[in-house]
Amino acid sequence: MSNPTEPLHFRPLAAFLGWVFPGLGHIASGNVRRGVFAMTGVLFLFVGGVAVGESTQAICDVVQFTASKLPEHKPRYLMGVGYAHDIVMAVAAGVDMFDCVLPTRNGRNGLVFTRQGPVRLRNAVHTADSQPIEADCDCETCAGGFSRAYLRHLFMAGEMLGPTLASLHNIRFYQRLLLDIRRAIGCNAWSSLKEAWPCLAASPQSLHGDTE
Repeated sequence: MSNPTEPLHFRPLAAFLGWVFPGLGHIASGNVRRGVFAMTGVLFLFVGGVAVGESTQAICDVVQFTASKLPEHKPRYLMGVGYAHDIVMAVAAGVDMFDCVLPTRNGRNGLVFTRQGPVRLRNAVHTADSQPIEADCDCETCAGGFSRAYLRHLFMAGEMLGPTLASLHNIRFYQRLLLDIRRAIGCNAWSSLKEAWPCLAASPQSLHGDTE
């Protein structure tokens, strides 16, 4: 195992690999507790095996249990999550990092995320809608003046620019959410998040078919 005090650029590739803790089905097995004692030298702790079809409550139960068993001095990385309210739950449980296909996969299919909730750009209601996806968003799509009507036209015409612009917005949506989470933690204002992000109170169950 590499010396954890070495500069990162001098460490072998193996030193960047962390432990993966499979979540669902392992809560009662003791695997998490036993694994904690073998972590010397790893940089990240990965939590996987969730958000692959389970209910929202099951994801919450596994993440909260697993994160509580991991050492606080190691960054925790939750794989494949997820919706905005799942991320807020996981951060509250002690998770530091995330990855997910959800922003770009949904963007490619015309579904974009806003503070108020998801918007399906292909819907006919947007045919003459001159407003941006989200008025206060500073992404290239919204700040660039691309209207919902124009975005719908791009999707209906099969133009690749539509999925690109929608994906750019969705990525920025998650960046803004994480920035607000960081500020809420720093200001001890966690309860203010749901006021600023009404979408956190909405159930994502109806969207589960839009992600993998």
